[in-house]
Amino acid sequence: MRDAVGLSSAQRARNISGVMRASRDVAGQVVVLADDIVTTGATMREAVRAIEAAGGVVVARAAIAATPRRFREEQGESLHNGTEVS
Repeated sequence: MRDAVGLSSAQRARNISGVMRASRDVAGQVVVLADDIVTTGATMREAVRAIEAAGGVVVARAAIAATPRRFREEQGESLHNGTEVS
């Protein structure tokens, strides 16, 4: 896995794909995932994949902060000065 700075959403997803694994037995366990910041969601999606691959059940995901401008731009929403344009 290389540094994700400057990578697009698709590049971030490819960069992190398959690199995580559960560090303990989570089979049958209910799991809540937390992340400090969400940029594209690739890390969270990979964490969900790793937990589920190990038999865990992810029931919730949470983040302290997100980078909404980049995320919204990648989702095709129009933004002007950080605010959505309707």
